Amino acid sequence: LSWRVDSNNSNIRFRLCGCQSIDANTNQYLGFGLSGSASSTQMFGADPTIAWVDETDGPHAVDYYLSAYSPCSDGIGACPDELDSSGSCTNDISNITGSVTDGLQCISFTRQLSTSDSTCDITIDPDNTNQYIVWGVGGLGATAFRHFIRAERTDDPIHLRREPQDQCVGVQFVCESCIPFENERIIAREDTTFQARIGPSGNERGYMGITGRAGWGISWYINGTLIPELVVERGKTYTFIVEGGTNSNDLSNYHPFYISNSIGGGRLENTDDEIDEEIVYAGFENDQPIAVGRLCQLMETESSENTRESCSDLQTYIDTLETPASCNFRRTW
Repeated sequence: LSWRVDSNNSNIRFRLCGCQSIDANTNQYLGFGLSGSASSTQMFGADPTIAWVDETDGPHAVDYYLSAYSPCSDGIGACPDELDSSGSCTNDISNITGSVTDGLQCISFTRQLSTSDSTCDITIDPDNTNQYIVWGVGGLGATAFRHFIRAERTDDPIHLRREPQDQCVGVQFVCESCIPFENERIIAREDTTFQARIGPSGNERGYMGITGRAGWGISWYINGTLIPELVVERGKTYTFIVEGGTNSNDLSNYHPFYISNSIGGGRLENTDDEIDEEIVYAGFENDQPIAVGRLCQLMETESSENTRESCSDLQTYIDTLETPASCNFRRTW
């Protein structure tokens, strides 16, 4: 990350550099912006810019607003400003340039310190010696607007008008990672009970690495295992205990469970064409989700990221996750 405030004290130009791809199938975005809180790092209410370089269309940088911890849906969640539910927000990013060299993508863009968008933009004060920020990286989804920002927390503020100093001297980018976790298989007997809970996707080694598709930051854990392959027999009966949330008004904590022939899922967020192409086997009735239950979400701890980056196996990573004490309610279907 580097930046420069112009001599008129009206604009600031940022430059973000990071790996373009996390694997052979998934390009990666870089995100950076102001925290939603003036006193700490906070994703809710944050004002980031999401940037990436497309091999066909070139560099992109899009003004975002994070109104909920969820993918963008009906203008709520991690949304581009122009899609915000208020209808009053604007994309205030300009002068976008970028390139890719040896797998390293660098994107530069300009933003006014104070924009006319008072709903989604936060005023940048370069004289603030305690400017809290947010940043994240993640895989690009089927469309650019399906990111779910994987944020990295840092409660260390920055000072945008400090004395210039190059702290990136000697930094080497290695755009490689550990091999993906092994995808486990559960061979079910009749009357097997499956417990379905929400948890972290495991990032490049988890959902993205196993499926080759960009994730939304969360995934299903079945019987305590991250997105296993389930082997069942036609005509037999199985029970699913679903703990993905019940409040449809809180999309960041509402994850109905269903089974279909779609590799991507996400029926509630899909286009009409995607819905028409999908065959649902269970979990929906009259085109409404029925497999819902109290939210039980596994959470990463401080040691979880270190475990991922140290190339440990899947079970070692799962053992670092924290299960809320309230996860004691079950609903079956």
